[in-house]
Amino acid sequence: MTVKSEIRTALKALYRDRPKVRKLFRLHEGKHERPYMPETADAEFKMLAQRSVTNLFRLLIDATAQALYVDDYRHSTDTRMEASGSSDRNPYWNHWQASRMDARQGALYRAALICGQSFALTERRDGKVRTVGLSSANTATLYELGDWMEPVGAIHVETDPQGDESGVAYYWDERYKYTIDLRSRWRTEDSAIAIVTTEPHGARSCPVTRLYCYLDLEGRATGL
Repeated sequence: MTVKSEIRTALKALYRDRPKVRKLFRLHEGKHERPYMPETADAEFKMLAQRSVTNLFRLLIDATAQALYVDDYRHSTDTRMEASGSSDRNPYWNHWQASRMDARQGALYRAALICGQSFALTERRDGKVRTVGLSSANTATLYELGDWMEPVGAIHVETDPQGDESGVAYYWDERYKYTIDLRSRWRTEDSAIAIVTTEPHGARSCPVTRLYCYLDLEGRATGL
């Protein structure tokens, strides 16, 4: 499979799932569909039906996400004490702190609990390796058949094409990062996808990690 065919496959999956993902986020925000009302309902009945909508999704998600908070890390082989200073702490924890994940981790958990999966990108920028979260509605990952844990490719759409203006996307495989010029949102032939730059990302595998809530044997992730 060529790089462009991988990009096309990832884009198809992203645009296929995006409406469902956005609907789930709207439900979490309390923007529910109105309940059924008979055609003969009067104004008072409609008002009561509108007021009866209660958003319990946020309570369900937040109660679970708060229990997932990571406030420290120590490897089983790490015998150094916290009092010795952050420079002597485990390098994984130093990376967590440098990426400001104390504040950012909650958004990753909530997205995975809401729509089933969320994504984190770890890459080198300005000489420093940092981890950041990627939007669940704008990111899709590819996997080898039967191995749904480690992605072999990932795409993130930064901006969608608008009229005559092209969009921007990034694709990562196991060795390279590709900057993509999206000339059409719905067309997936080669003329609609242009690879602008190709550069090694420096990681040993695809630098995008998927966090999931529930995962079945076919790789489908579902949330609460």
